[in-house]
Amino acid sequence: MMEKYKIANLRVDMNIHFDLLKNQAKKYLTNDDNIADITIDKPIDFLLNAQKKYTNFTLQEIEYMCYGAAFYNNILNYDGFMLHSSAVCKDNYAYLFSANSGVGKSTHAQNWLKYFNDDSTYIINDDKPAIRKIDGKFYCCGTPFSGKVDLSKNECILIKAIVFIKRGEENSICKITTKKAFELLYQQTITTLAINKMDTLLALIDELFNTIPVYELTCNKDISSAKIAYDFINSNE
Repeated sequence: MMEKYKIANLRVDMNIHFDLLKNQAKKYLTNDDNIADITIDKPIDFLLNAQKKYTNFTLQEIEYMCYGAAFYNNILNYDGFMLHSSAVCKDNYAYLFSANSGVGKSTHAQNWLKYFNDDSTYIINDDKPAIRKIDGKFYCCGTPFSGKVDLSKNECILIKAIVFIKRGEENSICKITTKKAFELLYQQTITTLAINKMDTLLALIDELFNTIPVYELTCNKDISSAKIAYDFINSNE
């Protein structure tokens, strides 16, 4: 059955078959009667065919991946794209921590929650938040595509900084060049796009880097990494 959702300030209609995505999308249900911006409806036969290629995944995991790919492909039509990251809200600003899987972006995000330990600090999305340009400003938006733990909020929060994480023995952070930032971000977003959509993505990234500061954080698992990152970012605005 086709249901109506509000995701990243867009009306999204989805026909979801299985519980995995259906449960994660519940908080995004809406009564908005406007025409859908995005419609996603993948028949069971489509999902079964996809599963032949990805045999290690269950059918509901295939649906989750296919619907996520369709959403992030379509959101480019609305000045938006996906960044594989863990996004934290602190004092009404979004901080996005990106890295390859297993490096520790979620661990670092949890350190922010533990260190600040207040109602103004929470996870917006722990896996694939959407970045959207709305009225000339860049926002981080929660989505149902939020990983196995399913940490997400149905909110759009103004972005303060993007931070790429790498492991290290000691905590340190520095601002990085646009060239290096582009190389790191490009590895953490959808790049299997048609040429016209790739042009849209590259233009958005270029505008993002002219607006939002980007950092590289070398960190261990200690909670002090949250203070070091926060203090440096907010003293170098």
